[in-house]
Amino acid sequence: LDQEQKLVPGVTVKVEGQTAVTDENGDAHFKGLTPGTIHYAVTDLPDGYEGTPSGDAELPSDTDHSITLQVTKKAENPAVPASKRDLTVKILDQDQKIVAGVTVTVEDQTAVTDENGDAHFKGLTPGMVRYAVTKLPDGYEGTPSGEAELPTDTDHSITLQVTRKEQASSSSSSSSQTEKRDLTVKILDNAGKEVPGVSVKIGDQVQVTNEYGQAVFKGLTPGTFHYEIVNLPENYTGAQSGDAELPSDTDHSITLTVQRQQAVANVTVKVVDENNQVVPGVTVYLGELEGQTDDQGNILFEALEAGKYTYGIKEVPDSYQAETGAQTLDVAPGADLHPELKVRRKSQAASLELNVVNVSGQAVADVTLAVGSQQLKTDAQGKVTFTDLKAGDYDYYVVAVPEPYQLDQTKIKLSLANGQTAKRTIQLAEKVAASSSSSSSSDKVTATKTSNVERKDGKLPSTGEQVMAWLTPLALALIALAGAILFFRRRKTQASADDSQNEDHEA
Repeated sequence: LDQEQKLVPGVTVKVEGQTAVTDENGDAHFKGLTPGTIHYAVTDLPDGYEGTPSGDAELPSDTDHSITLQVTKKAENPAVPASKRDLTVKILDQDQKIVAGVTVTVEDQTAVTDENGDAHFKGLTPGMVRYAVTKLPDGYEGTPSGEAELPTDTDHSITLQVTRKEQASSSSSSSSQTEKRDLTVKILDNAGKEVPGVSVKIGDQVQVTNEYGQAVFKGLTPGTFHYEIVNLPENYTGAQSGDAELPSDTDHSITLTVQRQQAVANVTVKVVDENNQVVPGVTVYLGELEGQTDDQGNILFEALEAGKYTYGIKEVPDSYQAETGAQTLDVAPGADLHPELKVRRKSQAASLELNVVNVSGQAVADVTLAVGSQQLKTDAQGKVTFTDLKAGDYDYYVVAVPEPYQLDQTKIKLSLANGQTAKRTIQLAEKVAASSSSSSSSDKVTATKTSNVERKDGKLPSTGEQVMAWLTPLALALIALAGAILFFRRRKTQASADDSQNEDHEA
C-alpha cells in the first residue's frame, strides 16, 4: 500500500529465493515456503513511487500468512503549484456595513457583491493576485485596488472598504429616485453550492446563471419587482416565483435555493469462506463507512453517492482470516451492486484417539499403531492419541502386537475435519492354538459377541447374536443325537455279549 493506504500494483518483491510482482490488488503471492523466519525485500517499484522496505517476518507452521508493506507515492509535478483556489472579496463601508452591488475585478474575472457584501472568484492560481473595485452603486465612492496573496493550501478572503456619501439635498435625492438599478439573482442548491444554467425571468428579461450561479439584470426600475425561475438543469427541482424590493439608492442581490436530486446507489457486500459458506460477524468497510455482516453474510451500504469507493475486510472472527484484500468499486448513480469478499478458516489441528481391546473387551497395552507416518504404542489402558493432525484423509493400522495376539495390518481409512477429535476402537484376536484332536475340535461350536468395535474395513463387526440364535439349538441337537447313537451302540454291544455268554453256557 502507499501512504494513503491505496493499492500499488507492479511492485517487485523477493522472499527467500522467490520473486513475484504485485497484482491489481497489490498482492504478491509466495507458495511452498518453509515455516520459520523469512527475509523479504521490495526490489523494484513502478514509476512515481519510492521506498524499498525489507526485513524479516515469521511464517507460522500451522497456517498461511500475510504481511503488509508500505511504499511512498511521489508528489505529482512538484514544480507545479497546488490546485486552484477560490477568493472571496467582501465590501464594507466606513461603518462596517455590508455594501451590495459593488463590481469587483480579480485578474480576468468580474463579480458583483451579493446581499452579504461578497463577490466570489473561483479557480484562481495561488500566488499574488490583483484586485480592483471597478463600479460602485450610487451613494458610494472610493475604488480600492491592489494585490493580495492567495495561498496554495486553502481558499482565501479579503475585505475592502468603500465610503458611503452623505445624503444629498432633497432635490438631488428626488431626482435620483428615477435612476435605474441592477439586480443580481444568485441560485444555490440545498448543499449551498452554486447552480449554473438556471433561467430566471424578471419583467421582460430572462437571464441564465453563470458558473457562479449568478444572473445579473441591469437597468431595472427601483421598486417592487416580480421574479420567476422558468427553467432548471437536469436533476434539479424547486422552480419558484415571488416578489422582492429593489431599492432606489443601490444595486441589489437576492439568493434563491433549489433542490438537487441525485440518484443514490446501494451496495451489498457478501462475505463467504473457501467453501462458499456465508460468514456472519465480519467487519467490512466501504469508503468511510463500515459495519458487520448479518446471519446471511451480508452488509448493506445504502443511499450512496456516485463515485469510486475502496472496500475490504477490516476484522474477522477469531477462527477466520481475510483472503481478499482491498478492492475498488465504481458506483454509478442508482446502481445496486453485490460484490463479494472471501475469508478462510484458520487451520486447526485435529486428533485421533485409538482404543485397542481383545475379543473380551479388555484393554491391550503395547500395541504399536500407525496413523499416516506417525507410530505410537498404546498405554496400560489400551489407548493412544495422535495429535496435531491436519484436516484430510488418513490410513490407520496395527504395526505390531504383543503375544498372544494375531497381527493384522489391514489399513482402515479415516477422514478428519478441521479441528475434529475422532475416536476409534480396534479389536485384536488371539492366535489359534493347535487342537489335540480333530474330532474333539469338530464337536465344539464357539461364538464370540462383540460390541462398539470397528472392523479393519472401517465397519462395525457383526455381533454374532443372530448366529447364536440357530447355532445353539443345532449344537444341542447334535449332542443329543451323538449321545443316543452311543447309547444304542452300547446297548447292542451289551446284548451281543449277553447272547454269546448264554450260548457258551448252554453248550
